[in-house]
Amino acid sequence: MRLHNQFIMRSLFISSLNLATISFVSAQENSYCQSKLFEQLRVTSTETVKTPQRKPTGILKDYVDRYEYICPWQLEKDFNGDGKNDWAGFVYRNDQYELIVYLSNELRYTTKQIKTYRAFPKRTFLRVLDSSRLDSLTNNQTIKYQFDNALEVHELSGKSNVYAWINNDFKIIYSYSSEITNKLIEEKQEELPNPLHSQPDPYR
Repeated sequence: MRLHNQFIMRSLFISSLNLATISFVSAQENSYCQSKLFEQLRVTSTETVKTPQRKPTGILKDYVDRYEYICPWQLEKDFNGDGKNDWAGFVYRNDQYELIVYLSNELRYTTKQIKTYRAFPKRTFLRVLDSSRLDSLTNNQTIKYQFDNALEVHELSGKSNVYAWINNDFKIIYSYSSEITNKLIEEKQEELPNPLHSQPDPYR
């Protein structure tokens, strides 16, 4: 009975979370990842836009299982401070993979491309950072710009970037390199993995 109640409470807790804070192994096929904003983008776009129909594999699967992220490749959060949620995620269009943000702008939405990829970035996931979580990631280094929410493009093995909406564009406000292994995933207790090597902020 106790285990049953714990299961119910856990299910209710997960269902109440914002897309920006959760991800999971079933990823794009999970109903939690069906975004109305992306559907709006898909319907109104003059080009064919698709979200990757994939599941995390390998070390990324181990990572999202360990930290219980439900949608590692897309999320919703207000990035430009207008009080409306924006959509960020990986899409496939024009014969390439792209990381884009579907950004609210007064009465309409516009699409901002952040990065393109020749192949799907299967060892990468997205995460929202507010100022306190960014302080944790940067070990309280001073970041010049003020923002409510930043977008972290986390590479499990390689260079990760944190983007913020600054002067009507997304700019890198922090970069670091890390090598996340299965052993580190098992041993880590904190939510944010500390960078093994930090690089200077080019916009400071």
